[in-house]
Amino acid sequence: MFGKEYGQPQREKLPTLKQYVSSLPKTSKALQQTFQVEIVWLPGKFDNFTLQTHAFRLVITPKHPLYEQLAIAFDDLEEFGANRSIGLDIKDRTTLSFEVAEMPTKRGVWKQIGQSGFRFESD
Repeated sequence: MFGKEYGQPQREKLPTLKQYVSSLPKTSKALQQTFQVEIVWLPGKFDNFTLQTHAFRLVITPKHPLYEQLAIAFDDLEEFGANRSIGLDIKDRTTLSFEVAEMPTKRGVWKQIGQSGFRFESD
């Protein structure tokens, strides 16, 4: 540990939803669950929201109908509900359609990560 030079470890990037679905066998039941959103990255250098689960990330561009709703929710978390957990249900693996679901069994709070995002921390 001492006296050795180390480099910055590479952080493994989560696959996109499309990459994640493509990696699953066609008969996989992995999409028959609600994926809890753990981190929401806010628009910054890129004008997108990124919803991050344990398995994949989902990029929401300004043209997506969910973009405006995310902007409103994370602009005023108190109004939205600072303890509301967000989930994603993947409805169709070919079109990658999804539904946003509240996860009432997951309790916690959204904590800000610097100026760039929010992390949901369970109670």
